Amino acid sequence: MALHGEALMAKTLQLADAARKQIPHVPGLSVLSSVQLPRCFSLDRTRLTVTVSGLGLTGFEVDDIFDRYLGVQAEFPSLQHLTFIISLGNTAADIDQLVQAFTTLATEYRRNADSPAGAGAGRGGFKEISRGSADSLVKPAPTVFPWSNPPLQPPLSPREAFFAPTEILPIEQAESRICAELICPYPPGIPVLLPGEIVTKSALDYLQQIQTMGGVISGCADATLKTLKVLTL
Repeated sequence: MALHGEALMAKTLQLADAARKQIPHVPGLSVLSSVQLPRCFSLDRTRLTVTVSGLGLTGFEVDDIFDRYLGVQAEFPSLQHLTFIISLGNTAADIDQLVQAFTTLATEYRRNADSPAGAGAGRGGFKEISRGSADSLVKPAPTVFPWSNPPLQPPLSPREAFFAPTEILPIEQAESRICAELICPYPPGIPVLLPGEIVTKSALDYLQQIQTMGGVISGCADATLKTLKVLTL
């Protein structure tokens, strides 16, 4: 890096730009770019984020296919995307393999929106259907508290909720109660519920679906998500 850093980094950026240019030509795929982010100051060109939900597959499913059959390793998957890191150690052959893997994915593993989950399993008999498909993803709806102003202001601050008396409830009884713990699915590592927020049905559905699809729920006392810690009434 001290002697040849600029040349090595220039080559890395060329490889990343080549992948970013080629992958959107594969039907059903798109790549995150600064054009899609009008308020974006800058975009790390070595981070390649590909949206795969247009194939009717989740990022978790695609990650499994890549790992098991196509010799490609993503940095991390999420419900609708895969993110890759293009580094100084990558070569043009790596980019060719990545593009070919996405081409194979779209050709052999694509799940049409009107197909039942698991239909059209591709090479290797891939049938990881227990995780669901991208067409059935639950999106958590914004929570509106009619008694507050502005509408999205939680009834308690995180500090107030953290130190308040709490109790543990089965998850099916936690809806509409005030959350007392930070519940964060990974990926992407962004909390869905914070102490002081109202536990909504959409948030619970979203968390349970992420867990079913292979994501990890962190921050909560019960990692199985069978119970939640809420404020005592």
